[in-house]
Amino acid sequence: MRRITRLALLAASVVLAAASCLSQTSASQPFTIAIAAVQRDFKVGVEIRVRITLTNTSGRELLVGRAKGDARAEEAGYRIEVVNERGKNPPETKYQRVVKGEADDILVSSPVGFTVQPGKTFEDAMIANKFYDLSQPGKYKIQVQRTEPATGILVKSNTITVTVTP
Repeated sequence: MRRITRLALLAASVVLAAASCLSQTSASQPFTIAIAAVQRDFKVGVEIRVRITLTNTSGRELLVGRAKGDARAEEAGYRIEVVNERGKNPPETKYQRVVKGEADDILVSSPVGFTVQPGKTFEDAMIANKFYDLSQPGKYKIQVQRTEPATGILVKSNTITVTVTP
């Protein structure tokens, strides 16, 4: 009987520890990011639009920015990463180097602030081939990330795959 009681206590401890870890993970990540492409296949040269949905998973309102204009989420703190079939980044565009602060030009923007209530979503977009040269046919994996300014926590989106055809 003692052995069964000890095993039951041990099992309960493991379950509680796991639940504690899960709640700490979701509590430490104030939002999630989900991305989707408008379509899966794109012809070379066609704009590859990525829809971004930020969901507030915290218990407080979040302040997020949105650039004036369409599909300019980079001006509100989002970053995009693209890799080809070999796991390498395609060549960056000059615009990507400007966004990253690696070019002589300066990105001038004035995003407008919005609050996102707990459990609510906020949508934005980016154009993937604005940041990377995607003129070579093939499959590309795309992921978006954003750092929460108040906490410094980096949140990454799901990864999507698009195909560029001639």
